[in-house]
Amino acid sequence: MSNPIPDLPILGEPLIAEFANTLYVDRSQRLDVLDHPAWISAWLQQAPCAAGLGAPRRVSAEDAARLLVLRDALRTLLTRRSDTGCTAEIAIINEAAQSTARRVLTVTAAGELAVADGARPSGIDVVLSAIAGQVIDAVASETLLLNQTCSRPDCNLFYFRDHHRRRYCNMRCANADRQARYHTRLAAHSTLIVGAPNHTPQP
Repeated sequence: MSNPIPDLPILGEPLIAEFANTLYVDRSQRLDVLDHPAWISAWLQQAPCAAGLGAPRRVSAEDAARLLVLRDALRTLLTRRSDTGCTAEIAIINEAAQSTARRVLTVTAAGELAVADGARPSGIDVVLSAIAGQVIDAVASETLLLNQTCSRPDCNLFYFRDHHRRRYCNMRCANADRQARYHTRLAAHSTLIVGAPNHTPQP
């Protein structure tokens, strides 16, 4: 049974936020992009932040499971970024990052010490190592502290605050929240008027 590609929650944010946002939950729906390999493949093709990663065109169920572990660890870290109780999540991110190409020591045929490139990631490891590497870079540069959750109560999407006044993941959420607050104030005002005591003098 095929699963049609849904409207994917892609905001144009950096890879860390976009990957965390592959789980979208609001009052009326829950969408987990990682539930189906075909959805993951579509996300990797559509998300601007995934361009140039060299991600595989096809994703297996095993790949999806590995991405899920990293995604959930990342979401915990983003939510509790100043909390020291993320030991398990940190270990998951470090493990994913270790497949990134790096220099290693080697010995030549002549017995001389030399430096060589480490094994380059392939397949889904390309995506895992890129995400984990960017998380580590964001912690090192303190840009992880710019991570925020959308201020609209029904939205759980992450974004990186590029302006001190930004409070929403996108304009649709900003407009929806303003409309909701306006209608709440209007309803409260109407209740006050209707419920106000009648001070009309009695004849």
